[in-house]
Amino acid sequence: MEHPLDEQYEKALLEARGRVRKKTVFYKHLLLYLFVNMVIVTINLLAFPERLWFSWPILGWGAGLAAHGFRALGTGARAPRVGPPRRPYSRAGKGSSS
Repeated sequence: MEHPLDEQYEKALLEARGRVRKKTVFYKHLLLYLFVNMVIVTINLLAFPERLWFSWPILGWGAGLAAHGFRALGTGARAPRVGPPRRPYSRAGKGSSS
């Protein structure tokens, strides 16, 4: 017979692996963005220094990258706690004179 906490643990483990995968994919996307845009800036400055157009792909791709980052990294909210639920704290009965 499997314990309910084992199921919670497995579920939490799968969710954690999913979060790690999302973060890994985002960081690869970020590195690709940086590398490709360095190449684009270099090409623009060497081939067409009188007309600076490199900011447009940086802004467009950057908007998509920002959206990807928010999905992958979230807003900083904490992950749910794994384990048995905590008992609510109660002051009743602790040093009271009732």
